[in-house]
Amino acid sequence: MACPPLTKRIGGLLVCFLAAATGGALVYGWTLGLSAFTSYSYALVKAGPLPRTAPDISVVDQFGTERRLASMRGRHVLLHVFYGTCATVCPMVIDQLHGLYSDLSVAQRSKLAILSISVDSLRDTTDRLLDLWREAGAFEGWVMAQPADVSVDRMAQEFGFWVFPRSDGTINHSADFFLIDPDGRIIRVFPAEVSNDRMRRELEKYL
Repeated sequence: MACPPLTKRIGGLLVCFLAAATGGALVYGWTLGLSAFTSYSYALVKAGPLPRTAPDISVVDQFGTERRLASMRGRHVLLHVFYGTCATVCPMVIDQLHGLYSDLSVAQRSKLAILSISVDSLRDTTDRLLDLWREAGAFEGWVMAQPADVSVDRMAQEFGFWVFPRSDGTINHSADFFLIDPDGRIIRVFPAEVSNDRMRRELEKYL
């Protein structure tokens, strides 16, 4: 069988090269230079390097009181997002935080607040958040809240969360823990899979 002319072979190779280069450029851009291979890490990297100032959002807590994140300065804040009807990751995260906070001493708790922010503005009413807070142990330093002055999408973008509501009512979201220092700077991000022992050891360096 005769080989195709050299010009055709070169042309075919050139087309393949251009297609690969275009695809590579798209992947490189989408992953911020191949540094973020998932939606979760993309959102985190896009928000900026650490340490960085946490956005001073306003939230409405489980008692219906509006407060700004800046009002919690003077202590470390462990912030994460969740929603009350989640049946998968969120209950495990709440249980994890309950175990972590329960094991801290009174002195350590006085230096650490937990801020659980709901990404479900329709179902997680103030009364619902109050019930969830009581079920989680009703710790004085644990705040469960809704964003008050910013949309969930905007809040997620500024912090580095990834939130994606699905048509079936569930909400996909990253479950990282953001540690904010007493001066209002995000200084650490703990991945969702971090163990209580490891996170406690890390937190004790700051408390």
